[in-house]
Amino acid sequence: MEHEAENQAAPDWPDIRVTGDVLARTAARLPDKTGLICGSESLTFAQIDADANRCANALLALGLNKGAKVAIMARNVPAYTLTYFGAARTGYVLVHASTRYIASELTFVLNKSDSEVLIVEAAFLEIAEEALAECPDVKHLIVIEDILGEMACPSGYTTFAEMLDQSSADTPPVEIVGSDLYAITFTGGTTGFPKGAIVDHRARLISSFVGADEQNVLESDIAAITTPLFHSAGLFVWYQPVVLQGATAVLIPKWSAGAFLDAVREHQITAAFLVPTQIVMLLNDPDFDEAVFRNLKKIAYGGSAMPPALLAELLERFPGLELANNYGQTETCPLSMFRADLAPDQVATLGRAPRGIEVAILSADGQPLPPGEVGEIASRGDHNMKGYYNDPEQTEAWFKNGWGCTGDVGVMDEDGYIRLVDRAKDMVISGGENIYPREIENVLHKHPAVAECAVFGVPDDTWGEVIAAHICLRNGAKVDNEELMTFCEANLARFKLPRVLKVVDDLPKTAIGKIQKNVLRDMYI
Repeated sequence: MEHEAENQAAPDWPDIRVTGDVLARTAARLPDKTGLICGSESLTFAQIDADANRCANALLALGLNKGAKVAIMARNVPAYTLTYFGAARTGYVLVHASTRYIASELTFVLNKSDSEVLIVEAAFLEIAEEALAECPDVKHLIVIEDILGEMACPSGYTTFAEMLDQSSADTPPVEIVGSDLYAITFTGGTTGFPKGAIVDHRARLISSFVGADEQNVLESDIAAITTPLFHSAGLFVWYQPVVLQGATAVLIPKWSAGAFLDAVREHQITAAFLVPTQIVMLLNDPDFDEAVFRNLKKIAYGGSAMPPALLAELLERFPGLELANNYGQTETCPLSMFRADLAPDQVATLGRAPRGIEVAILSADGQPLPPGEVGEIASRGDHNMKGYYNDPEQTEAWFKNGWGCTGDVGVMDEDGYIRLVDRAKDMVISGGENIYPREIENVLHKHPAVAECAVFGVPDDTWGEVIAAHICLRNGAKVDNEELMTFCEANLARFKLPRVLKVVDDLPKTAIGKIQKNVLRDMYI
């Protein structure tokens, strides 16, 4: 079931109706300007636009029906950006698959989304082949050549470059409107299975407009794209506004503090979106070059909570640095933002709703609460997802009286600034990745020696939080940590693996037998 937002007066945003026109508008305005840099490769906006058309026409030549699902699994490489804007011109729906998936997770996502095409970077071809053995609906596999030199594309596959070479650069004759569905991005689920948040073109445009406004993205900027393009933050909140404004994007396919500082040095980067973990890595790197870092004029951040002490350190060490906070979810993209450098007294908040987005604190029965009262943070507007794809029950649970509910508890002040009281129950945010413990618990419970377990997040200076697991064994069972970790590695993506794993005699529980994770967390504070 899809939900429609209430009509609201639109801000004076550019007259762009669909996602593909974000690029087309900039290419018409700045055809010869360098729009994209990745390693030794660079493309002007006119070249990006033409190649996006080639991608679109190649996908259309497959003869799929409007609304068909095209999945992509790749790092921050040019082919990802061409696929993003190319698919936007086809009437198809683009499915973003994490490069951190193992084969079973990719199989689930492809089948859940009804994907018919998979575009995959060569580095992940082995995982894709294993996954596709159980994905009968995926009829087309296209391989992106590995620009990092880690793995050559084997012969016998259709490559992304070949697909472009054989296609026209003319604009596809496809009628697309803002309410057409466009993208599915998967988020973690408390049931242990990812949920696919599906959005229309209109929602993605709002992300572009809001991101450009609130993050002060300018045509003169040279912007680093460091967070994965399969994440809402990297693609919708940062890269799209960069294209909208005609700034130059520098793709960093493989993050490291050194790679980022090298890019800042080589390309004179002025702006970047970084999750707090990346900022910690930069500041703690033994080769951190403060002089190079000072080339940056602005940093947008989000993905997980920014520790106030870290924010204060940035403001003190780098005066004049613009700092733009983003708070939101895959289902909403940004729903509150603020410039920390312009509002230092609000650094402990999530910011407030930007233009065109309505945010409220809701009571238990879904009614907006007055300032100062604690409730659930929710948003309403065209920026929200239409629902979880193929999951009407979870869709109905997310919407409450037309509001999209975050599951986060907060309070709003008289000026509209929101303070987070507590996050969605049990969810762990590690390095900007949302991890739901029940998925890991479900895996551990499959081990024959495990009687019960509790998975939770514990504080970590680098990652914000890491996963901890306490495990009770069945009577008479014997197992060591190495065996349990090997079992986890075979069933979970690497970023979901426990960093702390303990076999214990019992777990703290309430009178009715519910495990008290708060007691476990307190052991690590």
